[in-house]
Amino acid sequence: MPLPAPVTWTDGEETDNTPTADELNLEWRDSFNFFLGLGSDPRPIGRFTGNTAHSLSTTFVDVALDTELLKKNLTHSTSTNKHLVTVPYTGQYQGYAWAGWNSLSTASMRCILRVMRNGSTLVAKMDNGAQNTTQWVIHGSWTANLTAGDTISMQMGNSTGTATAATTSTVRPNFGIWFAGQP
Repeated sequence: MPLPAPVTWTDGEETDNTPTADELNLEWRDSFNFFLGLGSDPRPIGRFTGNTAHSLSTTFVDVALDTELLKKNLTHSTSTNKHLVTVPYTGQYQGYAWAGWNSLSTASMRCILRVMRNGSTLVAKMDNGAQNTTQWVIHGSWTANLTAGDTISMQMGNSTGTATAATTSTVRPNFGIWFAGQP
């Protein structure tokens, strides 16, 4: 997706404590570049999807994030340890997790989506009782204070029964992460 054309501000008639067009353009460019992970000190930001139809049960499964849609200043591999994203800076990170369940063995199960720090510390848990056995989706946002070198990952599981992780375009696992700044 191409970046939008730059916004150009023009000076107005007001001279009392009004920023100039040059000041506004500089502020806009720097803020926009920071948000996109561009510039001389890129902000860590990433969006990943999973295409692996994991078998799901009461044992949690690390979701393989097979595809990098956006990755700036984060460490992630699409060949080994696909489920791990490593952060470069100490600070607060935010993100979202989204995943779908297919072929649920029972409609009374709870579908559970977790975000984990370093594989063992729970950052966020989203769950909901399924209402059909065909397909169910869980999603939510998360915030965590992380230390440089920490890994963050997404896991899926069920309270009972079995299912399969969905891989179609509208319900496949999606994981987003961005650096929000110092806590």
